[in-house]
Amino acid sequence: MHAPAPQILIQRMAEIHIEGVTALYNEPAVCRQVLQMPFQSIDVWRKRLAASTERHVKLVALSGGEVIGSLGLEQYSRSRQSHVGAIGMGVASAWHGKGIGSKLLAAA
Repeated sequence: MHAPAPQILIQRMAEIHIEGVTALYNEPAVCRQVLQMPFQSIDVWRKRLAASTERHVKLVALSGGEVIGSLGLEQYSRSRQSHVGAIGMGVASAWHGKGIGSKLLAAA
């Protein structure tokens, strides 16, 4: 008999998630796969959340209250680039290959 699949929740990133997001992106297997500087402080992530605008969506994937993934989607604001954006995403290594990234992209 198989254990039930864990429930995955996708939510907008909030202050309560900052510690988990920091830990996620400081995980060696994750920080090697993203374009940002590795091992950033919790204060950097707080500033990023505070600087969010209506053109920047920040989401987290949660399992049992733990941050297991994160996605940032930014629509560029310059008029000639308003149809362009950037996506950044990280998924905890224990959750690779389990559809977390797909869930985050679908929710964005």
